Amino acid sequence: MKNKVYCGDVVSVLKQMPDNIIDLTVTNPPGDAASVLKDQLASLVHNEKELDKLDTIHFDEDKIGHYYDARACIRELYRVTKENGVVVWMIGDFSDIQTTSLRPFRHVFYFQEAGFDLYCTIIYHDRPRPDLIKKPQPIPTFHYMFIFSKGNVLKYTPVEGKDTNVWVQKQEDPDAKTYPGKFNYEIPIGHILSFTKEGDLILDPFCGSGTTLMAAKRLGRDYIGIDVRLTHCQISEDRINSVIPIKPQDLNSS
Repeated sequence: MKNKVYCGDVVSVLKQMPDNIIDLTVTNPPGDAASVLKDQLASLVHNEKELDKLDTIHFDEDKIGHYYDARACIRELYRVTKENGVVVWMIGDFSDIQTTSLRPFRHVFYFQEAGFDLYCTIIYHDRPRPDLIKKPQPIPTFHYMFIFSKGNVLKYTPVEGKDTNVWVQKQEDPDAKTYPGKFNYEIPIGHILSFTKEGDLILDPFCGSGTTLMAAKRLGRDYIGIDVRLTHCQISEDRINSVIPIKPQDLNSS
């Protein structure tokens, strides 16, 4: 099952995985539809029972809608995560509707409902993105990186430059520019070195162009990727195949 990309609905694929096998998950879940369907969804923000609808649909570059159940996904992540394992959930809150969706904070409660602890929160300072929002407010420049644990975290090795709760983007992932997520290579590298050892199993349930999986392979970890879009699964596999693992003695220089 490991060292493979699975194409399909994230909850359905996770349900086929055994219990307690994942050491670390690093992922950037898809954005909600608030900025795409603002006229239809604006009224839902103040209706507590309808808030989950903002989490169930996202659009790819071809404007095709895909659905996923955020709560069910997080419950399955708890099941497949090992005791003392970690989930890194990178998420922003961008929309054109009058108020932000509060999606990141609702997801924190989903993780707590599932049994996870919030280990810490890291702010990832990205480049300014004025294109993400058009209402009159400050331009967004950051994402939350919520670090959740299943029980106590037993391994944490600070990485130079990634040892505070604010990370500043230093470089782009040039090979991923054609993919809308643009998940930077330095993010999974930092977390994999901080929370895992060689041979551990890394999961990205929304793997996109495969950056987390590439980082895992480069650092001598096993990996599992999931994505609902066949084209992105193919992109991930092609990029992973180009990666040459570095030697264990060279890990400190990565």
